[in-house]
Amino acid sequence: MLLSPFGRYLPTTMLVFTKSAPQQLLLAALVAGLYGRSACAQITSAGDTVLFRSDVAGTRVEPQYQATPLVIGPMLATIALTARLATDSNIFRTSKNARHDAYLEAIPSVGIAARFGAHTATLSARAATRRFARFSSENRNAVDVAYGGQIDLGPPSTASFRTTYGRESEQRGSAGLNLVAAGPAELQRIESSASVSTEFRRLGVSASVGIARRSYDALRPANSPAISQAFRDIKALRVGSRVNFRAGPAATIFASGSANRTQSIERSQGQLRDATGYTLLAGLRSDTESLIVGEVGIGWRGQNYRNPAFRDFAGLTYDATVDWYPTRLVSVRVQAGQEIVNSNFANVAGIVRRSVGATFFYDPLRKLRFVFALNRELDDYRELGLSTQTTSAGLTGTYQIGRRVDVNAFGRIISKGSSNVRLVERYASFAFGIGLTGKL
Repeated sequence: MLLSPFGRYLPTTMLVFTKSAPQQLLLAALVAGLYGRSACAQITSAGDTVLFRSDVAGTRVEPQYQATPLVIGPMLATIALTARLATDSNIFRTSKNARHDAYLEAIPSVGIAARFGAHTATLSARAATRRFARFSSENRNAVDVAYGGQIDLGPPSTASFRTTYGRESEQRGSAGLNLVAAGPAELQRIESSASVSTEFRRLGVSASVGIARRSYDALRPANSPAISQAFRDIKALRVGSRVNFRAGPAATIFASGSANRTQSIERSQGQLRDATGYTLLAGLRSDTESLIVGEVGIGWRGQNYRNPAFRDFAGLTYDATVDWYPTRLVSVRVQAGQEIVNSNFANVAGIVRRSVGATFFYDPLRKLRFVFALNRELDDYRELGLSTQTTSAGLTGTYQIGRRVDVNAFGRIISKGSSNVRLVERYASFAFGIGLTGKL
């Protein structure tokens, strides 16, 4: 497993796309549960893929460096452990009196996949524990578990399902306020979704439903009373549908729509975040194995709050992922998107986040890989008339010693600007680290 330039945990085996069905199934298990959250907005056009093609730089792995999964009856399993030593120049994400510290991190993970005739099931789990040398308040633990599957309903119809559970720490300042006197905000999330799809010649139709619940632990400053975060706790229901029309051998026209309802869990608190919303998108998808592959959608998003203290939102929205494969050794992915993010300001229900990013994959040798990522987020706190801009850049290198051992190193720079430093601080930080991954 390696660390992306922006702190995401990317399983090393996730970078391996093979042609055999059993190994593709195992890859699905790893992607379903272990693919970290992007620093960009929630880009849906790419799904959970690293790149659309499997034979290009960034996903291609030579057979002699492909770890063979464990075979347990009808199941395939990969077990991995990563140990990492890193340092960060500004662990509290502040503009004044920045504190640097080193930390040690251990990340065990497992991915299991099984095939039952035409049906498949996947299970993946990851844990991460981070311990700092000087500031124990920043110590973190995380757990992610995902279970999913696909049911063959007979050509050309399928149904799929997925349930995930996670406990994690929120990055300081990513939701607004940054209380240095307390540790990072910790949250639990559980999400379940199901979908069904079918085709009628050139026309494809799909429908989906999902539920989610997120709850935040109280912040606990040293020698001070706990600060409740219950106003952030929400549960949500989402339904959606999509229609695809194959306009030709290389292009698909699509239209999609979704509706959501959000409710605050703690009804006794005053600033309820109950809301209803919708998203409409239409666009074009390229489905060829050519030089450029991608999907671009443009549409309209609305979010209406029952509480008049919060501002409704209605405006243009977009979601795009485009891959470019200029040479056999280089791949480029460009993404852009928009979403509404849970805020830790009691008087801001949702941050309107717009993002754009690019990731460059360079494979100079069969066992040496580089990934450079550049991202920019624009956050709009509309009730406060406040905006922030966060720019991240990072480089990760991975050297494969053999089938089951990888060495990796990363460097990352983050810079954040704010239109009102009294509410949200500006900061800059630099981090680098090295790690070792072993796989069974």
